[in-house]
Amino acid sequence: MNKKSLTPLNIFVLCSVFTTLLTGWSLPALAQGAGLSAQTTMIVLDQSGSMLQSIGETERYQIAREILLDITDDISSNAPTGLVSFGHRASEDCSDFEVLVQPRFGSAAELNAGILSVEPINNSKTPLFDSIDLAAQQIPKGQGGVILAVSDGEENCGKNI
Repeated sequence: MNKKSLTPLNIFVLCSVFTTLLTGWSLPALAQGAGLSAQTTMIVLDQSGSMLQSIGETERYQIAREILLDITDDISSNAPTGLVSFGHRASEDCSDFEVLVQPRFGSAAELNAGILSVEPINNSKTPLFDSIDLAAQQIPKGQGGVILAVSDGEENCGKNI
């Protein structure tokens, strides 16, 4: 893998695969072992236009989708889990982000439906900062939380992360 092909999505994929292969544990199990099991978890899913690009013969959004579908049951059974997505409704729109699933325990079916219901739109923006901010707003005040951002790109709506 050369430097140009090593994106955050690739790193996430590699970490997930290597963690499972080397330890036999999934990422949610590792989080549970680290004492994170009761913390609200928000998934932020990038559906911007760049997710239509391929890695090998598979589009990036399909790789992200497969990974998330594999872990939602574990995550949501251990922690209240919700979903935010961006880039799936309009092109060139920095306000294209929304909560698809409010965080709650046992939300795997809703999470999976949400993940499967969105697809990237060509030329859509990457409002990563605002999407992460929206996800953070779903975490109860005064409690810790986990935000899992699955993205292949950088914020391109004028905000610094």
